[in-house]
Amino acid sequence: MSQRMWMVLISFFWVAGPAFAECDTNASDTEITSCLGQDLRDSDKRINAVYKELMGRLDDTGKNDLRNVQRAWLKARDKACELDSKESDREKWLSAILADKQKTMCVVRYTFSRVAELDATLKQKAPEASTALPAAPTAPRFLPVANPIAMPSDGLMFIDDGYIGIALPNYRQGKWYYEVWIDRGNIAALGDMLLTMGFSTNDQFYAKMINIRRSQVSATPIAFGFAIDLDSGFFYTRVNGLWQSFPGSVGGAVVKLNHDYHVNIQGSSEVKELVWRGLVKVNLGLKPFEYGLPDGYRPFKEQ
Repeated sequence: MSQRMWMVLISFFWVAGPAFAECDTNASDTEITSCLGQDLRDSDKRINAVYKELMGRLDDTGKNDLRNVQRAWLKARDKACELDSKESDREKWLSAILADKQKTMCVVRYTFSRVAELDATLKQKAPEASTALPAAPTAPRFLPVANPIAMPSDGLMFIDDGYIGIALPNYRQGKWYYEVWIDRGNIAALGDMLLTMGFSTNDQFYAKMINIRRSQVSATPIAFGFAIDLDSGFFYTRVNGLWQSFPGSVGGAVVKLNHDYHVNIQGSSEVKELVWRGLVKVNLGLKPFEYGLPDGYRPFKEQ
C-alpha cells in the first residue's frame, strides 16, 4: 500500500468545522462532547502530520514497522471500541461515537495514547523535526509508583488494564450514594484526560464527564457526589456540594429500573494510576462524606 493511500486510511476524523473553545472542567456533558469532537479532529491532524514526518525520515525497514504498528493500532481501536468501519461519512461516524459515552471514552483513550506514542517516537527518531506540527491533546505517561496511596482493597477494583475502576455489589433496588475527589491541577500537569464517573450495568452507563486539559494546571480540586435512586429511577449529581438537581426531584437523569447497578469510573488514561497517586480519591462510604449523605440514601459501601 502506498504512503498516500495509507494516509487516507488513517484520516479517520478530519472534516472542516468550527474550532471549539477549550473545555472547562465545569462544562456540561454536551459542551464537553463538542470539545471532544474537535479534540479528535485535532488529534487526527497531529497523527497524520507526525506519521508523515516519520515516514520521510525512516529507512525501508522502519517505514514498514511504522505501517504495521499503525494498522495494528487501528484494528485494536475498532475492535475494543466496537466501531462501525463501514460508515463512509466520517462526520456521521464521529457523531455516532460522541452520542455514546462508552465509545467516546474508548476512542479518546486510544487516540490520545496514540498521539503520545507517535510524539515519543518522533522525539527519539527525529529530535530536530519541525515544531510547526498541529497541536493535539496527549495522554499522560506514568512512571511506576513505588508506594501506592490506595489499593483495590479500599473498595475499588481495577479492570481493563487499570482504565476502569468498579465497585461491587450490584444493586437493583434502594438509594445509593458515593463521592469522587479529583486533583485537576496535578492531573493537568501530567497531560490531557477524560474521566467519566457514575453507575453502570452491563449495557447502561449513567455518568458525569470531566475533561482535564494541560492548560488547567492552576485548577483547584473538585468533588463530585453521585446518587442513584433505583426505586423511582433517577440519577443525580452534585459538584462541590451543589446539586445539579435535587434528589427526589424529576430533574435527574432517568434511570432504567430492574437492572443491577455498580459504581463505574473510567478514564482515557489509567484510573488505577490516578488513584494510586492520590490524584483521584473515591469514597464509597467507608469514611464520612465531604458534603454529607443525602436524606434517604445509603453509602454504596457501608462501614
